[in-house]
Amino acid sequence: MVVAEFDRVTDGTNLAIVKDNGAGAWLDLSGTTTSSVCSSPDLSGSILSGTFTSFSKFAFGNKSGGINPLPVEFLSVEAVQEEEQVDIKWITETEFNSDYFLVQRSKDGYVFQDVQKVAAAGNSSTHKKYSCTDPEGVSYYRLKQYDLNGTYFYSNLVVTDFHSRSSIAIYPNPSSGEFNVKTNGVKPGNLISVLVKDVLGKEIYSKQQIAVDENEVLSSQSFRTFLPGVYIVLVTFNNKSYHSKIVVK
Repeated sequence: MVVAEFDRVTDGTNLAIVKDNGAGAWLDLSGTTTSSVCSSPDLSGSILSGTFTSFSKFAFGNKSGGINPLPVEFLSVEAVQEEEQVDIKWITETEFNSDYFLVQRSKDGYVFQDVQKVAAAGNSSTHKKYSCTDPEGVSYYRLKQYDLNGTYFYSNLVVTDFHSRSSIAIYPNPSSGEFNVKTNGVKPGNLISVLVKDVLGKEIYSKQQIAVDENEVLSSQSFRTFLPGVYIVLVTFNNKSYHSKIVVK
Protein backbone atom coordinates (compact mmCIF):
# COMPACT_ATOMS: atom_id res chain seq x y z
CA MET A 1 0.00 0.00 0.00
CA VAL A 2 1.26 3.45 -0.90
CA VAL A 3 -0.20 6.35 1.03
CA ALA A 4 0.03 9.94 -0.13
CA GLU A 5 -1.60 12.84 1.69
CA PHE A 6 -1.53 16.44 0.47
CA ASP A 7 -1.95 19.51 2.70
CA ARG A 8 -0.95 22.97 1.60
CA VAL A 9 -1.44 26.33 3.33
CA THR A 10 -0.93 29.42 1.18
CA ASP A 11 -3.23 31.97 2.86
CA GLY A 12 -2.52 32.19 6.59
CA THR A 13 -4.93 35.07 7.17
CA ASN A 14 -8.00 33.03 6.23
CA LEU A 15 -6.81 29.72 7.65
CA ALA A 16 -9.48 27.80 9.56
CA ILE A 17 -10.02 24.36 11.05
CA VAL A 18 -12.87 22.36 9.54
CA LYS A 19 -14.53 19.16 10.72
CA ASP A 20 -16.13 16.35 8.73
CA ASN A 21 -19.83 16.14 9.58
CA GLY A 22 -20.06 12.52 8.45
CA ALA A 23 -22.34 13.33 5.50
CA GLY A 24 -19.84 14.51 2.91
CA ALA A 25 -19.65 18.14 4.08
CA TRP A 26 -17.22 20.14 6.21
CA LEU A 27 -18.17 22.32 9.20
CA ASP A 28 -16.21 25.54 9.78
CA LEU A 29 -14.73 25.61 13.31
CA SER A 30 -12.83 28.81 12.47
CA GLY A 31 -9.96 29.42 14.88
CA THR A 32 -7.33 32.01 15.78
CA THR A 33 -3.93 31.83 14.08
CA THR A 34 -0.60 32.84 15.55
CA SER A 35 1.17 35.74 13.88
CA SER A 36 3.80 33.43 12.41
CA VAL A 37 1.16 31.69 10.32
CA CYS A 38 0.38 34.97 8.60
CA SER A 39 3.83 36.44 8.34
CA SER A 40 6.51 33.77 7.99
CA PRO A 41 7.51 32.73 4.45
CA ASP A 42 6.73 29.06 5.05
CA LEU A 43 3.46 29.81 6.87
CA SER A 44 4.50 27.84 9.94
CA GLY A 45 2.79 28.35 13.25
CA SER A 46 -0.34 27.20 15.07
CA ILE A 47 -4.09 27.65 14.99
CA LEU A 48 -6.43 27.44 17.99
CA SER A 49 -10.09 26.56 17.65
CA GLY A 50 -13.05 26.64 20.01
CA THR A 51 -14.46 23.85 22.15
CA PHE A 52 -16.14 20.93 20.39
CA THR A 53 -17.91 17.89 21.78
CA SER A 54 -17.53 15.21 19.09
CA PHE A 55 -14.57 13.86 17.15
CA SER A 56 -14.12 12.88 13.49
CA LYS A 57 -11.82 13.94 10.64
CA PHE A 58 -10.28 17.41 10.80
CA ALA A 59 -8.43 19.42 8.14
CA PHE A 60 -7.44 22.95 7.14
CA GLY A 61 -9.87 25.16 5.22
CA ASN A 62 -10.13 28.72 3.95
CA LYS A 63 -12.70 31.11 5.48
CA SER A 64 -13.00 33.05 2.22
CA GLY A 65 -13.37 29.96 0.04
CA GLY A 66 -9.95 30.68 -1.40
CA ILE A 67 -6.68 28.84 -1.82
CA ASN A 68 -6.23 26.76 1.32
CA PRO A 69 -7.25 23.43 -0.20
CA LEU A 70 -8.35 20.56 1.96
CA PRO A 71 -6.35 17.36 1.46
CA VAL A 72 -7.07 14.72 -1.11
CA GLU A 73 -6.04 11.56 0.71
CA PHE A 74 -4.97 8.52 -1.29
CA LEU A 75 -5.60 5.31 0.59
CA SER A 76 -3.71 3.30 -2.05
CA VAL A 77 -2.19 3.60 -5.53
CA GLU A 78 -1.04 0.50 -7.42
CA ALA A 79 -0.09 -0.69 -10.90
CA VAL A 80 -0.92 -4.36 -11.50
CA GLN A 81 0.37 -6.37 -14.46
CA GLU A 82 -2.46 -8.30 -16.15
CA GLU A 83 -1.21 -10.36 -19.11
CA GLU A 84 -0.40 -7.81 -21.86
CA GLN A 85 -1.54 -4.67 -20.05
CA VAL A 86 -1.21 -2.79 -16.78
CA ASP A 87 -4.19 -1.92 -14.59
CA ILE A 88 -3.67 1.24 -12.55
CA LYS A 89 -5.96 1.34 -9.54
CA TRP A 90 -6.32 3.87 -6.74
CA ILE A 91 -8.59 4.58 -3.80
CA THR A 92 -9.17 8.00 -2.24
CA GLU A 93 -10.13 8.28 1.39
CA THR A 94 -11.41 11.87 1.24
CA GLU A 95 -11.77 14.48 -1.50
CA PHE A 96 -12.64 18.16 -1.47
CA ASN A 97 -13.13 20.18 -4.66
CA SER A 98 -11.32 17.51 -6.67
CA ASP A 99 -11.79 17.85 -10.43
CA TYR A 100 -9.98 15.01 -12.19
CA PHE A 101 -6.94 12.74 -12.22
CA LEU A 102 -4.35 12.40 -14.97
CA VAL A 103 -2.78 8.95 -15.05
CA GLN A 104 0.83 9.38 -16.20
CA ARG A 105 3.51 6.87 -17.21
CA SER A 106 7.28 7.05 -17.63
CA LYS A 107 10.05 4.77 -18.85
CA ASP A 108 12.74 6.39 -16.72
CA GLY A 109 10.95 8.04 -13.78
CA TYR A 110 11.79 11.53 -15.07
CA VAL A 111 9.81 12.22 -18.26
CA PHE A 112 6.09 11.45 -17.98
CA GLN A 113 3.33 11.09 -20.58
CA ASP A 114 -0.41 11.34 -19.98
CA VAL A 115 -2.26 8.01 -20.28
CA GLN A 116 -5.84 8.86 -19.41
CA LYS A 117 -7.97 11.53 -17.75
CA VAL A 118 -10.35 10.23 -15.07
CA ALA A 119 -13.09 12.38 -13.53
CA ALA A 120 -12.94 12.75 -9.74
CA ALA A 121 -15.76 12.63 -7.21
CA GLY A 122 -15.53 16.33 -6.33
CA ASN A 123 -16.40 16.09 -2.65
CA SER A 124 -16.38 12.89 -0.65
CA SER A 125 -15.68 11.64 2.87
CA THR A 126 -16.00 7.97 1.88
CA HIS A 127 -13.67 5.68 -0.04
CA LYS A 128 -13.82 6.15 -3.82
CA LYS A 129 -12.29 3.58 -6.18
CA TYR A 130 -10.81 4.47 -9.59
CA SER A 131 -9.05 2.53 -12.32
CA CYS A 132 -7.38 2.91 -15.70
CA THR A 133 -5.87 0.41 -18.16
CA ASP A 134 -2.59 1.01 -20.01
CA PRO A 135 -1.78 -1.43 -22.86
CA GLU A 136 1.87 -0.35 -23.11
CA GLY A 137 3.10 -1.61 -19.76
CA VAL A 138 5.74 1.05 -19.13
CA SER A 139 7.50 0.97 -15.79
CA TYR A 140 6.61 4.05 -13.73
CA TYR A 141 3.14 5.42 -13.02
CA ARG A 142 1.80 8.33 -10.98
CA LEU A 143 -1.39 10.36 -10.60
CA LYS A 144 -1.60 14.08 -11.22
CA GLN A 145 -4.67 15.21 -9.29
CA TYR A 146 -6.32 18.53 -10.19
CA ASP A 147 -8.58 20.60 -7.95
CA LEU A 148 -11.43 22.69 -9.34
CA ASN A 149 -9.29 25.82 -8.98
CA GLY A 150 -6.56 24.37 -11.21
CA THR A 151 -4.17 23.43 -8.41
CA TYR A 152 -2.56 20.02 -8.87
CA PHE A 153 -0.61 17.52 -6.79
CA TYR A 154 1.25 14.29 -7.54
CA SER A 155 0.83 10.91 -5.94
CA ASN A 156 3.74 8.65 -5.10
CA LEU A 157 5.34 6.66 -7.90
CA VAL A 158 4.36 3.04 -8.46
CA VAL A 159 6.31 0.70 -10.72
CA THR A 160 5.73 -2.38 -12.85
CA ASP A 161 7.58 -3.99 -15.76
CA PHE A 162 6.79 -6.89 -18.10
CA HIS A 163 10.38 -8.05 -18.43
CA SER A 164 12.00 -7.44 -15.05
CA ARG A 165 11.02 -10.69 -13.37
CA SER A 166 13.13 -12.92 -15.60
CA SER A 167 16.00 -10.45 -16.19
CA ILE A 168 16.88 -9.28 -12.68
CA ALA A 169 16.37 -10.53 -9.15
CA ILE A 170 16.45 -8.41 -5.98
CA TYR A 171 17.02 -10.37 -2.77
CA PRO A 172 16.44 -10.66 0.09
CA ASN A 173 13.13 -8.85 -0.28
CA PRO A 174 12.03 -7.58 2.24
CA SER A 175 15.50 -6.57 3.37
CA SER A 176 16.95 -5.38 6.65
CA GLY A 177 18.92 -2.64 4.87
CA GLU A 178 21.21 -4.50 2.49
CA PHE A 179 20.25 -6.46 -0.64
CA ASN A 180 21.67 -8.01 -3.80
CA VAL A 181 20.93 -7.29 -7.47
CA LYS A 182 21.40 -10.31 -9.72
CA THR A 183 21.35 -9.95 -13.51
CA ASN A 184 20.35 -12.65 -15.98
CA GLY A 185 21.91 -12.66 -19.45
CA VAL A 186 24.27 -9.71 -19.20
CA LYS A 187 27.22 -9.95 -21.60
CA PRO A 188 30.63 -10.11 -19.86
CA GLY A 189 32.44 -6.83 -20.33
CA ASN A 190 29.22 -4.84 -20.63
CA LEU A 191 28.38 -1.98 -18.31
CA ILE A 192 25.72 -2.50 -15.63
CA SER A 193 24.07 0.62 -14.19
CA VAL A 194 22.06 0.51 -10.96
CA LEU A 195 19.85 3.43 -9.91
CA VAL A 196 17.85 3.45 -6.66
CA LYS A 197 14.95 5.87 -6.10
CA ASP A 198 12.39 6.36 -3.36
CA VAL A 199 8.67 6.18 -4.15
CA LEU A 200 8.54 9.93 -4.73
CA GLY A 201 11.05 9.57 -7.55
CA LYS A 202 14.01 11.08 -5.67
CA GLU A 203 17.34 9.52 -6.64
CA ILE A 204 18.93 7.85 -3.62
CA TYR A 205 21.94 6.16 -5.15
CA SER A 206 23.51 5.21 -8.49
CA LYS A 207 26.38 2.87 -9.36
CA GLN A 208 28.03 1.41 -12.47
CA GLN A 209 29.96 -1.85 -12.74
CA ILE A 210 31.58 -3.88 -15.56
CA ALA A 211 30.09 -7.39 -15.78
CA VAL A 212 32.46 -10.36 -15.55
CA ASP A 213 29.70 -13.00 -15.63
CA GLU A 214 26.30 -13.27 -17.33
CA ASN A 215 24.73 -13.73 -13.89
CA GLU A 216 26.47 -10.78 -12.24
CA VAL A 217 25.58 -10.08 -8.60
CA LEU A 218 25.89 -6.56 -7.20
CA SER A 219 25.64 -6.16 -3.44
CA SER A 220 24.16 -3.07 -1.84
CA GLN A 221 26.95 -3.28 0.72
CA SER A 222 28.99 -1.50 -1.93
CA PHE A 223 26.15 1.05 -2.33
CA ARG A 224 25.04 1.95 1.18
CA THR A 225 22.73 0.73 3.95
CA PHE A 226 19.19 1.85 3.20
CA LEU A 227 16.74 3.22 5.74
CA PRO A 228 13.32 1.54 6.15
CA GLY A 229 10.98 2.21 3.25
CA VAL A 230 10.06 1.16 -0.28
CA TYR A 231 12.59 1.75 -3.05
CA ILE A 232 12.54 1.36 -6.82
CA VAL A 233 15.63 -0.24 -8.34
CA LEU A 234 16.41 0.46 -12.00
CA VAL A 235 19.03 -1.82 -13.60
CA THR A 236 20.32 -1.13 -17.12
CA PHE A 237 22.46 -3.50 -19.22
CA ASN A 238 22.56 -4.74 -22.83
CA ASN A 239 20.85 -1.43 -23.79
CA LYS A 240 17.70 -2.41 -21.85
CA SER A 241 16.31 -1.23 -18.53
CA TYR A 242 14.65 -3.37 -15.86
CA HIS A 243 12.81 -2.36 -12.72
CA SER A 244 11.88 -3.89 -9.42
CA LYS A 245 10.81 -2.81 -5.93
CA ILE A 246 12.65 -3.51 -2.71
CA VAL A 247 11.13 -3.19 0.76
CA VAL A 248 13.54 -2.31 3.56
CA LYS A 249 12.24 -2.98 7.07
